[in-house]
Amino acid sequence: MSWGATSLRGASNTVRLVDRVLTAVFGRHANAPRHEHDRLAHRGANVPVSFRTYLAWLYGAAWVTGIGVAVVVLVVTDTLLGTVIAGVGSRVGTVWVGCRYLHWRATARQRALEQTLPAAVRHLRILSTGEMADRKMLSQIADTPQLYAETAVAFRRVLNRAQLAGSLTNGLRETANETPSEVFSSLLLRLQAAIGNGDQAVTEHLELKARILKDHQRRGRARRT
Repeated sequence: MSWGATSLRGASNTVRLVDRVLTAVFGRHANAPRHEHDRLAHRGANVPVSFRTYLAWLYGAAWVTGIGVAVVVLVVTDTLLGTVIAGVGSRVGTVWVGCRYLHWRATARQRALEQTLPAAVRHLRILSTGEMADRKMLSQIADTPQLYAETAVAFRRVLNRAQLAGSLTNGLRETANETPSEVFSSLLLRLQAAIGNGDQAVTEHLELKARILKDHQRRGRARRT
Protein backbone atom coordinates (compact mmCIF):
# COMPACT_ATOMS: atom_id res chain seq x y z
CA MET A 1 0.00 0.00 0.00
CA SER A 2 1.36 3.43 -0.99
CA TRP A 3 2.09 6.21 1.49
CA GLY A 4 -0.67 8.34 -0.05
CA ALA A 5 -3.30 5.65 0.38
CA THR A 6 -2.24 5.08 3.98
CA SER A 7 -2.45 8.81 4.71
CA LEU A 8 -5.93 9.05 3.18
CA ARG A 9 -7.13 6.10 5.22
CA GLY A 10 -5.69 7.61 8.38
CA ALA A 11 -7.35 10.96 7.65
CA SER A 12 -10.67 9.22 6.99
CA ASN A 13 -10.45 7.36 10.30
CA THR A 14 -9.67 10.62 12.09
CA VAL A 15 -12.70 12.34 10.54
CA ARG A 16 -14.96 9.46 11.57
CA LEU A 17 -13.59 9.59 15.11
CA VAL A 18 -14.12 13.36 15.34
CA ASP A 19 -17.61 12.93 13.90
CA ARG A 20 -18.54 10.37 16.57
CA VAL A 21 -17.20 12.58 19.33
CA LEU A 22 -18.95 15.72 18.09
CA THR A 23 -22.22 13.86 17.58
CA ALA A 24 -22.04 12.40 21.08
CA VAL A 25 -21.31 15.79 22.64
CA PHE A 26 -23.43 18.15 20.55
CA GLY A 27 -25.92 15.94 18.72
CA ARG A 28 -28.62 16.62 21.33
CA HIS A 29 -29.03 20.16 19.98
CA ALA A 30 -30.74 18.72 16.90
CA ASN A 31 -33.82 17.96 19.05
CA ALA A 32 -33.97 21.41 20.67
CA PRO A 33 -37.16 23.40 19.94
CA ARG A 34 -35.08 26.46 19.02
CA HIS A 35 -33.76 24.57 15.99
CA GLU A 36 -37.13 23.41 14.65
CA HIS A 37 -37.15 26.00 11.85
CA ASP A 38 -33.54 25.19 11.09
CA ARG A 39 -34.48 21.53 10.74
CA LEU A 40 -37.08 22.45 8.12
CA ALA A 41 -34.54 24.62 6.31
CA HIS A 42 -32.02 21.76 6.33
CA ARG A 43 -34.62 19.51 4.71
CA GLY A 44 -34.90 21.90 1.79
CA ALA A 45 -31.24 22.90 1.61
CA ASN A 46 -30.03 19.57 0.20
CA VAL A 47 -27.05 19.39 2.56
CA PRO A 48 -25.29 16.01 2.11
CA VAL A 49 -25.27 15.19 5.85
CA SER A 50 -28.02 14.66 8.40
CA PHE A 51 -29.29 17.59 10.46
CA ARG A 52 -27.88 16.01 13.60
CA THR A 53 -24.43 15.71 12.04
CA TYR A 54 -24.56 19.23 10.61
CA LEU A 55 -25.41 20.77 13.98
CA ALA A 56 -22.85 18.66 15.81
CA TRP A 57 -20.05 19.93 13.56
CA LEU A 58 -21.45 23.47 13.68
CA TYR A 59 -21.48 23.52 17.48
CA GLY A 60 -18.00 22.01 17.53
CA ALA A 61 -16.74 24.73 15.20
CA ALA A 62 -18.51 27.35 17.33
CA TRP A 63 -16.76 26.21 20.49
CA VAL A 64 -13.35 26.16 18.79
CA THR A 65 -14.02 29.65 17.41
CA GLY A 66 -15.20 30.93 20.78
CA ILE A 67 -12.18 29.58 22.63
CA GLY A 68 -9.81 30.92 19.98
CA VAL A 69 -11.33 34.40 20.08
CA ALA A 70 -11.36 34.38 23.88
CA VAL A 71 -7.65 33.52 24.01
CA VAL A 72 -6.78 36.30 21.59
CA VAL A 73 -8.86 38.88 23.48
CA LEU A 74 -7.36 37.77 26.81
CA VAL A 75 -3.83 38.13 25.49
CA VAL A 76 -4.53 41.53 23.93
CA THR A 77 -6.72 43.15 26.60
CA ASP A 78 -6.00 41.11 29.73
CA THR A 79 -9.60 41.65 30.88
CA LEU A 80 -11.75 38.75 32.03
CA LEU A 81 -15.13 40.33 31.24
CA GLY A 82 -14.14 41.28 27.71
CA THR A 83 -12.73 37.79 27.16
CA VAL A 84 -15.96 36.11 28.26
CA ILE A 85 -18.13 38.41 26.16
CA ALA A 86 -15.97 37.95 23.07
CA GLY A 87 -15.81 34.16 23.47
CA VAL A 88 -19.53 33.67 24.06
CA GLY A 89 -20.46 36.17 21.37
CA SER A 90 -18.31 34.51 18.71
CA ARG A 91 -19.61 31.07 19.66
CA VAL A 92 -23.26 32.17 19.45
CA GLY A 93 -22.55 34.08 16.26
CA THR A 94 -20.98 31.06 14.60
CA VAL A 95 -24.06 28.94 15.33
CA TRP A 96 -26.33 31.70 14.05
CA VAL A 97 -24.39 32.04 10.79
CA GLY A 98 -24.38 28.28 10.26
CA CYS A 99 -28.13 28.07 10.76
CA ARG A 100 -28.80 31.08 8.54
CA TYR A 101 -26.78 29.37 5.83
CA LEU A 102 -29.33 26.56 5.78
CA HIS A 103 -32.17 29.06 5.30
CA TRP A 104 -30.27 30.89 2.58
CA ARG A 105 -29.48 27.68 0.74
CA ALA A 106 -33.09 26.46 0.95
CA THR A 107 -34.39 29.80 -0.35
CA ALA A 108 -31.90 29.79 -3.21
CA ARG A 109 -32.99 26.27 -4.19
CA GLN A 110 -36.64 27.30 -4.04
CA ARG A 111 -36.10 30.25 -6.37
CA ALA A 112 -33.97 28.23 -8.80
CA LEU A 113 -36.52 25.42 -8.87
CA GLU A 114 -39.56 27.63 -9.40
CA GLN A 115 -37.77 29.54 -12.15
CA THR A 116 -37.39 26.45 -14.35
CA LEU A 117 -40.48 24.52 -13.20
CA PRO A 118 -43.00 26.05 -15.67
CA ALA A 119 -41.02 24.96 -18.74
CA ALA A 120 -40.50 21.49 -17.25
CA VAL A 121 -44.22 21.07 -16.56
CA ARG A 122 -45.08 22.11 -20.12
CA HIS A 123 -42.64 19.50 -21.39
CA LEU A 124 -44.16 16.86 -19.09
CA ARG A 125 -47.64 17.71 -20.32
CA ILE A 126 -46.57 17.08 -23.91
CA LEU A 127 -44.89 13.81 -22.98
CA SER A 128 -47.95 12.66 -21.03
CA THR A 129 -50.10 12.72 -24.16
CA GLY A 130 -48.08 9.85 -25.61
CA GLU A 131 -47.57 6.33 -24.36
CA MET A 132 -44.41 6.95 -22.38
CA ALA A 133 -44.21 5.32 -18.92
CA ASP A 134 -44.33 7.67 -15.94
CA ARG A 135 -40.73 7.02 -14.83
CA LYS A 136 -39.42 7.47 -18.35
CA MET A 137 -41.39 10.70 -18.64
CA LEU A 138 -39.84 12.12 -15.48
CA SER A 139 -36.39 10.94 -16.54
CA GLN A 140 -36.67 13.12 -19.64
CA ILE A 141 -36.62 16.13 -17.32
CA ALA A 142 -34.08 14.66 -14.90
CA ASP A 143 -31.65 13.91 -17.74
CA THR A 144 -31.61 17.49 -19.08
CA PRO A 145 -30.12 19.67 -16.30
CA GLN A 146 -28.75 22.01 -18.96
CA LEU A 147 -32.36 23.03 -19.67
CA TYR A 148 -34.15 22.56 -16.36
CA ALA A 149 -31.36 23.10 -13.82
CA GLU A 150 -32.69 22.69 -10.26
CA THR A 151 -35.96 21.18 -11.50
CA ALA A 152 -33.96 18.44 -13.23
CA VAL A 153 -32.06 17.82 -10.00
CA ALA A 154 -35.34 17.60 -8.09
CA PHE A 155 -36.85 15.08 -10.50
CA ARG A 156 -33.65 13.03 -10.37
CA ARG A 157 -34.16 12.93 -6.62
CA VAL A 158 -37.71 11.70 -7.19
CA LEU A 159 -36.45 8.85 -9.36
CA ASN A 160 -33.66 7.93 -6.95
CA ARG A 161 -36.09 7.87 -4.04
CA ALA A 162 -38.53 5.84 -6.12
CA GLN A 163 -35.84 3.24 -6.79
CA LEU A 164 -34.99 2.99 -3.10
CA ALA A 165 -38.61 3.03 -1.94
CA GLY A 166 -39.81 0.55 -4.55
CA SER A 167 -42.47 2.73 -6.19
CA LEU A 168 -42.75 6.03 -8.00
CA THR A 169 -45.58 7.23 -5.77
CA ASN A 170 -43.37 6.82 -2.70
CA GLY A 171 -40.57 8.72 -4.42
CA LEU A 172 -42.96 11.55 -5.27
CA ARG A 173 -44.28 11.75 -1.71
CA GLU A 174 -40.86 11.66 -0.04
CA THR A 175 -39.47 14.35 -2.33
CA ALA A 176 -42.58 16.50 -1.83
CA ASN A 177 -41.98 16.39 1.92
CA GLU A 178 -38.42 17.71 1.67
CA THR A 179 -38.54 20.27 -1.14
CA PRO A 180 -38.27 23.94 -0.15
CA SER A 181 -40.88 24.89 -2.76
CA GLU A 182 -44.56 24.62 -1.88
CA VAL A 183 -45.37 24.92 -5.59
CA PHE A 184 -43.22 21.91 -6.44
CA SER A 185 -44.50 19.98 -3.43
CA SER A 186 -48.09 20.52 -4.57
CA LEU A 187 -47.21 19.37 -8.08
CA LEU A 188 -45.64 16.14 -6.80
CA LEU A 189 -48.43 15.27 -4.38
CA ARG A 190 -51.16 15.83 -6.94
CA LEU A 191 -49.14 13.98 -9.56
CA GLN A 192 -48.89 11.09 -7.11
CA ALA A 193 -52.68 11.01 -6.83
CA ALA A 194 -53.15 11.37 -10.58
CA ILE A 195 -50.85 8.44 -11.38
CA GLY A 196 -53.19 6.17 -9.45
CA ASN A 197 -56.09 7.32 -11.62
CA GLY A 198 -54.55 6.63 -15.01
CA ASP A 199 -52.79 8.44 -17.86
CA GLN A 200 -55.67 10.80 -18.62
CA ALA A 201 -55.67 12.07 -15.04
CA VAL A 202 -51.92 12.72 -15.25
CA THR A 203 -52.34 14.74 -18.46
CA GLU A 204 -55.22 16.75 -17.04
CA HIS A 205 -53.27 17.54 -13.89
CA LEU A 206 -50.22 18.67 -15.88
CA GLU A 207 -52.38 20.80 -18.18
CA LEU A 208 -53.94 22.53 -15.18
CA LYS A 209 -50.57 23.02 -13.46
CA ALA A 210 -49.00 24.39 -16.66
CA ARG A 211 -51.76 27.02 -16.93
CA ILE A 212 -51.40 27.98 -13.26
CA LEU A 213 -47.63 28.34 -13.53
CA LYS A 214 -47.89 30.32 -16.76
CA ASP A 215 -50.34 32.72 -15.13
CA HIS A 216 -48.08 32.99 -12.10
CA GLN A 217 -45.13 33.84 -14.34
CA ARG A 218 -47.15 36.45 -16.19
CA ARG A 219 -48.22 38.15 -12.97
CA GLY A 220 -44.64 38.04 -11.69
CA ARG A 221 -43.33 39.77 -14.79
CA ALA A 222 -46.12 42.38 -14.54
CA ARG A 223 -45.11 43.19 -10.94
CA ARG A 224 -41.49 43.67 -11.98
CA THR A 225 -42.34 46.09 -14.82
